[in-house]
Amino acid sequence: MILSRGGLDLKDGKFTPGITMPSCNHYYNIFHPIDPIAYRVEPLIHPDMHDKPPVPLIQCKHMPFSKMQEMWERITAPVPGFTLPRIDYVMRRRGREGVIEMAYAAASHSACWDSDDVVMFTLMQICRPVVDKLRRYMSAQRPLPSLYPRGLVPITPHSKIRIATTVLARDRATGAWGTRTAVMDHKRIYFASNADDIGCRKKWSIPLSAKLGVQLGDDAFTLKVTPDEATPGLAGGSGRSLRFGIGGSAPHTPSSTTSAAAAATCTQILRASTTELRNEWLEALTHAIHLLTLPQPPPIPAGRTSSSSICTVGLDLPSGACVDYFGAVKTSLLQFKTLKAKSWYESQGWTSRWFVLTKSSLDCYDTCPNLVGLAQFPVHKSTVLAYPKRCLLRIVTKTGTTLDFKVKDSRTFDVWTHGLEAVDRCHVRLHEDVVDHSALGVSLDSQLPSVHRLSVDKYFVLNDDKGPYAAFQIRIIHTGGQTILRRFSAFREVNRQLRLIFPHEQMPPLPSTRLWGKFDPAYLAAKSTHLNTYLGKVEAMCTNNPAANTILQQFLNVDTASPSYGDE
Repeated sequence: MILSRGGLDLKDGKFTPGITMPSCNHYYNIFHPIDPIAYRVEPLIHPDMHDKPPVPLIQCKHMPFSKMQEMWERITAPVPGFTLPRIDYVMRRRGREGVIEMAYAAASHSACWDSDDVVMFTLMQICRPVVDKLRRYMSAQRPLPSLYPRGLVPITPHSKIRIATTVLARDRATGAWGTRTAVMDHKRIYFASNADDIGCRKKWSIPLSAKLGVQLGDDAFTLKVTPDEATPGLAGGSGRSLRFGIGGSAPHTPSSTTSAAAAATCTQILRASTTELRNEWLEALTHAIHLLTLPQPPPIPAGRTSSSSICTVGLDLPSGACVDYFGAVKTSLLQFKTLKAKSWYESQGWTSRWFVLTKSSLDCYDTCPNLVGLAQFPVHKSTVLAYPKRCLLRIVTKTGTTLDFKVKDSRTFDVWTHGLEAVDRCHVRLHEDVVDHSALGVSLDSQLPSVHRLSVDKYFVLNDDKGPYAAFQIRIIHTGGQTILRRFSAFREVNRQLRLIFPHEQMPPLPSTRLWGKFDPAYLAAKSTHLNTYLGKVEAMCTNNPAANTILQQFLNVDTASPSYGDE
C-alpha cells in the first residue's frame, strides 16, 4: 500500500509521512496482534496516531441490536487529532495464543477468515444504510419498519391463480431435480416443496344464489346462512333478514360426501371472534349475492377457459384436497354449527374452520393453506425456451436468471406454453431439443431418464398364513414387460437402505399407511399411484450411484419373493 500511495522513495529509501487515503468510500485494516507481516495504516496517514491504540473487535454474541449499536458507536468514534473514521481494527487473542506466540504467528495471518468478530464487523458495515435508517426510528422512539425484499410479492388466497401443476423443478444452487407444486398468476410462478402446503380439504360448500338467506344471529357475533333449499321458517332467531327474492340460482357444487351435501342444504350458524369481523362477512356476503342479480357476461365459448378459473391439469394433491380457494373474496377463521344437525353432538358444539367466500360459493375448509415462504420467480418481461420433446420449460429473465422445470406430459406442456404466452411481454420460443453436452442436457440425461423402465400399475389382495395382505405389481419395461409383486414393507425397507446413501431431504416420501381400511379399493389405488411416482424418482436417483443401484436391483430381482418387514 505504501508503494502504491507513493509514500516511499525507492532510490534514497526515504519515507514521506502522511500518505493519501484510497479513493474508496470505506477503508478498513483488520489484523491479528501477533501477525508477523501486519502493520497499522493510521500512523502512515497521520504521524500522531502512533500512540493511539487500534480499535479492538469486541464479541457481540447474544447482544441485542440497541446494545450493539451503542458499542459500535463508542469504539468507532473519531479520536482527537484524527478527523477520519477509524481504520485500524485488531482482533481478539484466542486463549491458546498467549502461551507461545511464535508458534501461532504463521497461522494468525489467516485467522480473520474464521473469526466471528470479523464476520459481525463486515455485516455491520455492509448493512450500514439500513442501520442508519433503523437508528433514526429508534431515536424518535417509533416502531421499527418491517423489512421485505424488494420485488417479492407474497401469494395469498386472494391471488388470482391461472395454472396449478405438479412439476419437476431444478434447484439453481445444487442442480438437483425435485418435485414441486407450481402455481402461476399473471406475473409470477410460485413453488411449494410440499403439496400439503397448497391443497386444502373442503368440508362443505354452499352455492351462492339470489335466494340465499343471510340473517344476523341471536347475539353480536353470529350470522345465519340459509341455502335456497332450506325452509325459511326453520332458520330461527329474531335477526334482521337479508333474503333476496329474485328468481334463479347458481349451479350447485357437487359434494363428495353425504354430510357435505346435507350441510349445503341446512342453515349454518357462523360465529366470528368480533362484531367487526361478523359485520365484514355480512357485507361481503350481501355484496356477492347482489352481484348475482346484475346482468351476467355471455357464456365462454367451448375450448376456452375463464380468466378466473384455475387450470389444474397434472396437479397431484393429497386425497380430498383442492385449490379452489384461490381468487377468494373474503377469508377468515370462523366457528360454525348446523341448525338442523343430524346428531345432538353436531347441534351443541362449535367447530372452528377456515371459511372462504368466492364469487360463486361459501366454502368451509378443514385448515388454511401454508402460503408463507413459497419460492417465487418472475415471468413477465422474460423469455421462455420451450422443448416439446422433453416437456421442458426454461424461463430466462432480463437479468439472466434462469428457471428450469419439467411437466408430466404434452397436454400439461401445452397448458403452460399457452399460459405463459398470455403473460405481459413474455416471449415463448419453441426448440427441438437442448444443446448436446450442455449443463442442462447433462443434468436431464443423468437425473431424469426420458423413459422410465419401472412402473407400479396395479395391486392385488392376496392371502398367506398370517391373513390377507396387499401386493403391488411392478412392471419392468426393459425385460419385455415382466412383472413382480412387492409388499409395501419391501418398499419401506428399500427406502431405509437408500436413506443411508442419500441425504434425507433428497429422498422422495413414501405414501402414508393406516391401521384400518387397509384393503379399501380407493385407498389402494391411490397408494399404487403414489408408489409409482416414488419408484420413478428412486430409479432416477440410483442411475449414477453404484451402491444405490445395487440395492434397487436386489429389490427388483424377479426370482426373489417379496419379503415382509414387520407390519404392513
